[in-house]
Amino acid sequence: MRAGRGMVPTPHATELRERVRDLAHDAQAVLRPVVASLDLAELKRTFTIRSNEGFVEVFAAHLVTAVTAVAPNVRLAQARQGRPSAARGVGRS
Repeated sequence: MRAGRGMVPTPHATELRERVRDLAHDAQAVLRPVVASLDLAELKRTFTIRSNEGFVEVFAAHLVTAVTAVAPNVRLAQARQGRPSAARGVGRS
C-alpha cells in the first residue's frame, strides 16, 4: 500500500513473504535443468549466433579459437540478423 511517496507491504503480504519466497525457490529448483557436470570436451552441439557481419569480422576468429580449445566437438554457425534461413558455418567445418 502507499506510504507517502513509496510503497510498504500490507500485513497480509508480510505474513506471506516467507511462504512466497520458499515457493519461488522451489519453482526455480523444479524448472532448472539438472546438470551434474558438463564435460565440454565431450559436448557435441551446434550453436547459432545471430549477428551482423561486423560482429563476425571482429570476433569470429577469437571465438572459434576459444571454443575449439575447450569444446572441440562444438560447431558454431552464424545467422545474419533478419534472415533466419541464412545460417552458415563460422570457422571450422
